[in-house]
Amino acid sequence: MLGIILGLTLVSGQLLNAYAVAGTAAADIPKWDFGFVQVNMIGYQAQVIPAMLAGFVLSYLEKFFRKIIPPVVSMIFVPFFSITLAVMAAHFVLGPIGWKIGSVISKVVYMGITGPARVLFGALFGFVYAPLVITGLQSPSSAERCSGR
Repeated sequence: MLGIILGLTLVSGQLLNAYAVAGTAAADIPKWDFGFVQVNMIGYQAQVIPAMLAGFVLSYLEKFFRKIIPPVVSMIFVPFFSITLAVMAAHFVLGPIGWKIGSVISKVVYMGITGPARVLFGALFGFVYAPLVITGLQSPSSAERCSGR
């Protein structure tokens, strides 16, 4: 249940759709303004890496809070603290890091399939494509963003 809630917060309708980021000027991206820091309000549609990182963090937070919170109130406080911190980590830290990792991967793939060793890279990429599809990392949005479409 906590994973579902976390996933819903990553693709909330209140956030700028990840597919629309490439066509939006940096000044037009909505932001959360906390006074000392501003965080882009971008959803993570088709962004598997931030979702996986957020899921791992949520899992570790829940295990941590189950150990330190008394069983009498754990049903209330463990999910609340776990989700609150995981959502904050997902949007403020993990999302941007995962976005950068995805961008680097897509740039490497794009350079590989258009570069001088494209036949060799194509064979290698064809070999690893099935595991990428199984994990959801084959998202076309990264490659489109990289190629400027």
